[in-house]
Amino acid sequence: MQSAAPPPGLPPGSSPEESSCSTSGAVVGGAVSGDDGTRAMWRAASRFSYVGIFFGVAVVVGWLGGSWLERRVGGAPWVSLGGVLFGIAAGFRELFRIARFVTDHSKPGHARPGPVGPGPTGGARD
Repeated sequence: MQSAAPPPGLPPGSSPEESSCSTSGAVVGGAVSGDDGTRAMWRAASRFSYVGIFFGVAVVVGWLGGSWLERRVGGAPWVSLGGVLFGIAAGFRELFRIARFVTDHSKPGHARPGPVGPGPTGGARD
């Protein structure tokens, strides 16, 4: 008696139970998250998902800095507004930096010797 073929996305000779327990990937929506396409998608999403959080934090930090400066020197509400605008500008600067990095590194023929994405210090790794 011949065994049934594994579901799509699983390597031959494996079962969904084995894949859900392995460290190489988990069954997500019928596909193994460890396959190349899905893994690449999750890597890209994790590299750039912080931009939204960064944007919000930059605006809040700008507002807090403006409020602190406002209490020290006066000028309400213009100093707080200036802090918020500074935070928005910082968020857009980071967004454009990431967009430039992605377009520069997605050109055909560009060698990718190491991990792609901005490093922890904000600079490019390669």
